[in-house]
Amino acid sequence: MDAKGSSPDGVHVDYRDFFALGTYGPVDASVGLALLRTEIEHSAQRGDKCFEQTLETLKSGCYEHFCLSTVAFREVTRVYPLHQSNWHSGERVPLQHAGELGAESALLTCRGHYKAAYQKLREILELVALQLYFYIAQDYSLVRAWGRAEARTPPVRKMLDSIAGDQRSSGIAVSFTLKDSITSIYDRLGAYVHTRGVPSTTMGLTGSNSILFHEPALKRYCEFFEEVTHASILLLAAFFPAAVIPLDAFRKLGHFDPGWLPRNDHVMSIRSVLSPIEVSELETNASRNPWFLEVAKQLAALPDLSLEEIEQTYQQFQAAVREGPESIQALLKRTNALLEV
Repeated sequence: MDAKGSSPDGVHVDYRDFFALGTYGPVDASVGLALLRTEIEHSAQRGDKCFEQTLETLKSGCYEHFCLSTVAFREVTRVYPLHQSNWHSGERVPLQHAGELGAESALLTCRGHYKAAYQKLREILELVALQLYFYIAQDYSLVRAWGRAEARTPPVRKMLDSIAGDQRSSGIAVSFTLKDSITSIYDRLGAYVHTRGVPSTTMGLTGSNSILFHEPALKRYCEFFEEVTHASILLLAAFFPAAVIPLDAFRKLGHFDPGWLPRNDHVMSIRSVLSPIEVSELETNASRNPWFLEVAKQLAALPDLSLEEIEQTYQQFQAAVREGPESIQALLKRTNALLEV
């Protein structure tokens, strides 16, 4: 008879997670909920510890570019133009959701759920591509059908073909081989999510069934995050140059300046994760973008506000906040309409 087996090398089962259930009766819904709560609470406690270890590790200088990338991506997901005519169209939902997924993926990684974080990064690429696919099509019926789950998200390669073929981004796509590089990132993330998923689970990474901090997994996630967000920034800045070229809307509109025209410090945070060559190429590309040139022209034609007038816009904004969301929207719609092309 074979001797009792042992765990594979490097795998150490935490038997505190194993328990026997004997109730002398059926396990009803309340018992099921109590057991689920116990499991989740134990996982949350281990996740809390992993979270603290992760944040402490990210303070290291070798993670500086990752930290800058989180800021740059947060800002670039706000550059889709929003006007009075498309305020309630829902057409910028994919990009808004992509921004939320950036934070969600980081949270999952901080709490030790490395494999799940890769799936979120993969979805970011899909949603950024989808946002630009919708923008090129200019067909609101596509947006509505997708939003109602009546239409599936097109294949990533199909969306990338459309983006790379558009004259507003074709130069950037060629200069930085975006289609091939994004496809490569997408496929590699898919490998971790699917065929190579087991090594990315808690057991595969840490050799334990318990959530544990694992710096090699954190480092690999950060590298993926930087690749995904960098490619997304290049794509979005090709269509919406305000991401890398500051237009001082605050000087013209005060506290009513459109959120899709980032202020100077926000633009600098985006440019900080790009190379000088990339910034130069994007600036040249912007000079061929009629929509952006017209927005810049309309903004320049508006009079500069005095310091007193800027303060008045702040007071008006605060008054609208007290009145409620509808008042805020009414104010912002009016100022956004001034720059609609």
